[in-house]
Amino acid sequence: MPKTWSWKQFLKTSFFYILFVVVIVVSFFSFYLFDTFFRLQEINVTQTNRTVQLFGINSLKDSNMFFVNEHTVGEQLKRLNPSIKMISVRKEFPNRIFIEITHLTPVVYLQGDPGIYLLAEDTSILEKDREKKFNYPVITYYQKLPFSNYQAGDKLDYHDIVFTVQFLQKLENIGIEIKTVDIAGSHVVTFKTATQEILTSSDKDQKVQQYQLERIVKELRIKGDDFKSLDIRFEKPIYVPAVKKL
Repeated sequence: MPKTWSWKQFLKTSFFYILFVVVIVVSFFSFYLFDTFFRLQEINVTQTNRTVQLFGINSLKDSNMFFVNEHTVGEQLKRLNPSIKMISVRKEFPNRIFIEITHLTPVVYLQGDPGIYLLAEDTSILEKDREKKFNYPVITYYQKLPFSNYQAGDKLDYHDIVFTVQFLQKLENIGIEIKTVDIAGSHVVTFKTATQEILTSSDKDQKVQQYQLERIVKELRIKGDDFKSLDIRFEKPIYVPAVKKL
């Protein structure tokens, strides 16, 4: 005779089947709620220059917080944003992240071939453009750098360019507003204001030249005088006094 199921067997089998389905459904919704709860929803960014547009921030949204690596996020943002000097990334569960950014400071333009580079304080390229957009001094280099050879984020570590950018910042710190810079070679780098010129050399110790510059400018200002031309390439600086207005 064929074996017949009893009600007890049927109920027992049904119970395990229903229990299995309930466990699956509950597990699915638990995972869904857990995953949703720990999705990145709030990104707080603090930066030294609020006008700088940051790339890569929006792509972080809805990431699972357990898979967000602070170091990796920092490195990715630095690659996408060449102006970043320092970055700190901190997660706060369940769904927030805090990013603090210090930007490199734009200092000067460098004329390229045929475009122009915007350089930071450490000679990193912040932007490439076809023409000047901001009121920074412009360096004319004796060797035009091909526009296609360098990208934003690259650092121009040529000795005379590094010297020029560093010396330019010193001039600005003592109140001398430079308009243009001509690098004719390591033996002569000429900084020009609207009415003055300062001749330097990247072959000579920069600290010595900075000291000579600062001392001469200070002495002239105490006397109420100024210079038209100042040459600090040699052991004994040479300057041409400015013509006083009557």
